Amino acid sequence: MAKKSRINFNSELKVFLLIFIATVLILVGILLNFLKPNDIKIKSYESKILKFNYDTSFELEDDTDIRLQAIDGNAIVYIKNITYTDTIKAKDKTDLADSLSYQVVSNNDNYNEIYNETDEDNNIYYYLYEDYEKERQVEVITLFKDKNIFIIIYQNDNDEFDLYGTSIDLIVDSLEEVK
Repeated sequence: MAKKSRINFNSELKVFLLIFIATVLILVGILLNFLKPNDIKIKSYESKILKFNYDTSFELEDDTDIRLQAIDGNAIVYIKNITYTDTIKAKDKTDLADSLSYQVVSNNDNYNEIYNETDEDNNIYYYLYEDYEKERQVEVITLFKDKNIFIIIYQNDNDEFDLYGTSIDLIVDSLEEVK
């Protein structure tokens, strides 16, 4: 009778060890998956007017209007430019940025302004709007450069809006005029 209980103990120990080892291997696999290097790389875009960097979470969809589409989501980025003439330079930058951001969302009455922020040192104006019905947000970023005003329009669903913040910052921080 003693041998039989020893065999059950060994069987129970073997099952426990198999489950324990399988659990450890699964946890190690999950940990390695999170620690693997990200496959996002930086790409560059350059035209006669501007150049900027963007990461590979976006794909350049239209070169003419500069439209970037997120590969794995609904995010869209448009980059527009306006020639910064002497007539326009005479206007107040804050008023001009307000007007430009309003023009972007004026076709949709459901957009409500969430915030606006100004980086006066770099001549950048940020406006965030949200459409509560469609659960969508739009950020309008206006950059004043020497010869051009660049408008970056970033649209995405509410639940994914913050996922691309770093990508948008990369575009804004790297955007330059071509001289």
